[in-house]
Parts: sequence; structure tokens; C-alpha cells
Amino acid sequence: MTERKLSMITLLLTMIIMVNSGIASAHTLYIVTEPESALQMEQDVIIAYGHPEAPWVNRRSYEIWNATLHKPDGGTVELELNELDVIVGVAKMAEYWKSAVELNQKGDYIITASREPAIYDPSWMVHFEEPPPVRLIYEYSKTFIHVLNEGDWGKPIGPEAELIPLVKPYGLRVGDTFKAQLLYNGMPVKGKYEAAHETECIHYPEEAQHGYTDENGTFSINLTKPGMYLVAARYIVNESGNWTATHDAEEVWGIEAWLRPFISRFPLLGRLIHFLKKIGIYQPVDYYHEGEEVEYDIIHYKAVMTIWVEEE
Repeated sequence: MTERKLSMITLLLTMIIMVNSGIASAHTLYIVTEPESALQMEQDVIIAYGHPEAPWVNRRSYEIWNATLHKPDGGTVELELNELDVIVGVAKMAEYWKSAVELNQKGDYIITASREPAIYDPSWMVHFEEPPPVRLIYEYSKTFIHVLNEGDWGKPIGPEAELIPLVKPYGLRVGDTFKAQLLYNGMPVKGKYEAAHETECIHYPEEAQHGYTDENGTFSINLTKPGMYLVAARYIVNESGNWTATHDAEEVWGIEAWLRPFISRFPLLGRLIHFLKKIGIYQPVDYYHEGEEVEYDIIHYKAVMTIWVEEE
């Protein structure tokens, strides 16, 4: 067997372990722009669902809803999204959405996006003695583009869950403290926050900054490295119900979904997955299907913000 085939099999086994351990479940919707901007500049905007520190797991797993540019004068522009695939290593692996914005006004632009809601059941990934609550997840992301004049960067945009910066979200430097507030339906709420540099996994406490907001939804993080930071906060509503699935979960969570860029180029992987299923190393999960009524126990709201930090 060639070295290339061995490396692909190793990658496949690694991803199966990741999916089964729940790492793949912990994705984040985030927006990337250029750190610097100028008037009359057209700038690319990238929307990603995954991990900046591990771009090979970024996928267009859901539909993007309400991707919008909020202009300094109060006007809005709905972003036209195109699919973007990026070669990473030996195959097409990273998937993104791409748009462009025209910066024809002085002031602060805010870009927002949300993904379609979805059900997540932790039991898909890990065996629990006591079944954990099944979550209906809503996720909202935002970032900022500053052009010459300071504007209304702290204004709420209005999604159900939103992070509001309490200090300017640009011009930040290593050593600064960044402060933000979590809102739910426009009101401050207590929730859990997490933040990480783009080279760190936001979900690992040993790498990222984790904690709980105060009663007013406020929290602070330390900016220790130059580059992009992901800042996220979560709010849980203890409300159960039924959700009509808008997609097949197998296309999001199944191992074939995660490895589809590889399988198209390396048919051996498809046969290997079938073999691993047959011998029981990989056990397929009974996910929900489009149109199915799915019960959930709680509603999980997640608000995300990207900021950039310069050297001291």
C-alpha cells in the first residue's frame, strides 16, 4: 500500500475518532474580514462554520440565513454568498461562503450572519449513562469593519442572542482587556462565555478562556496574542418542544459528510468506510431526516463575535 493511501486511511480513522468523541460537534459560525480597511475599498467577507485553528473541518453544513452588512448610515445590504473551497494538504477540504462588501461610507460597519437552526443530541457522539438534554441550537455571528471615523459600534442589531462590545472592537492591542455583554431578546442575561485566539481551540479550557458572565451578561477576556480572536457566549432556555427538521442530519453529522471532499478524489475511502461499518469499528447513527418532527429538551442560543488584535 502506498504511503499516500496509508496517510489517507490514518486521516479517516482520526476523523472517525473525532466524530465519535464529539469534537466535530463543537463547531462555531464565524465571520472573517481584512483587519484593515479604507474608504472606497471593496473587501472580501468569509463566513465559516468550523474551527479557524483546524480549517480542514470547516464545512457548509447548514444554510446561512440573514447574512447582512449594516452600514454606518443605518442602511443594510443583504450579502450575496458564493461557495468557496480551499485546498488544504492533499485534497479539497475546507469549505466556506464568500461575499464582498463595498465600503463607501466613513464609520463602523457591522456584518451579521446566522445559520439555520438544528437539533444536536450529544448521545450521537458519546455514550452517557443518563441521556443528556437534546438541544435545539440557534447561532448568530457578527464582526466589525472600521473606516476612518468612529461610529455606533455598540448598537444592538437585534437577533435573539447577541454579543455587544463594551469597548471599541477594533484598534485592540496585545495586553488589552476586551469586554462584552450577552443579550437575549435585547435584555442582558447570565450565560457562559468562551474565547480563543485563532490558533487555539475555543472549546478546550486548557487553551481558551472560559467562564460565566455576571448577572448583567458582562465578561472580560485577556488579549495575549496578535491576530483574530473568536469570542462566544451561550444562553440556555429550559423549554422543550418539537422542531420540524429542515435537513437530513446524516448530511451534517455522518462520517461521509465530513469526508466527502476526500471520497470524491479517493474512492478507496468510500470502500474503507463501508468495511469499517461492516466489522463494527464505525457504527452509523440513526439521525433525524428532513420533514421529521424532532423532540428537544432545551433551546441553546449561541452568539459569536470575531475581533482582531495588533502587536503592542
